[in-house]
Amino acid sequence: MDVQGYFSKVEDPRVVGRCKHKLSDILFIALASYLCGGEDYESMHELCLERGESLHPLVELPNGCPSVDTFERVLQRIEPQSLYACLQVYGKELISDLEGKHIAIDGKRLRGSKKTTGSTHILSAWVDEVGLSLAQETVGEKRNELQAIPEVLDSLDLSGAVVSIDAMGTQTDIAEQIIQSEADYILSL
Repeated sequence: MDVQGYFSKVEDPRVVGRCKHKLSDILFIALASYLCGGEDYESMHELCLERGESLHPLVELPNGCPSVDTFERVLQRIEPQSLYACLQVYGKELISDLEGKHIAIDGKRLRGSKKTTGSTHILSAWVDEVGLSLAQETVGEKRNELQAIPEVLDSLDLSGAVVSIDAMGTQTDIAEQIIQSEADYILSL
């Protein structure tokens, strides 16, 4: 399945019949912009204007490039879990075999998370060889990484992979879970 096919699984939050641009086109350009180092909606629009013709095998753009405002409106209304799920399926198929690959499990606080509402902390499984995060779990205020690690490990087929986790994950149950998944581990102290 191509990337456009994966995006077809994301629910379109817009009013039917009032859309000038395909949702899959908007999402693909947003992803391409991000992968090219774009940081905002303006970057998405600029990428479309500059590279629209070369993207035509991948996007249709029947009404030209979406505006900056269109990117912003659509992306702010997309359900994040829906988009994450479709990208996770794509990533898993891209790397269907993790054998021999290094998977780093690590948590990070997101930059720009507000101090008044508490910072957002994400635990992710990063596949080093391809530079792709295959799984992520939000670590809430009343949880810690230790509680989220088993959920991230459960979401992946780790057969033959090497999993590394920092000192937080140096726990017997986590090591046993990795071994039961037929993977090896490196736990640092």
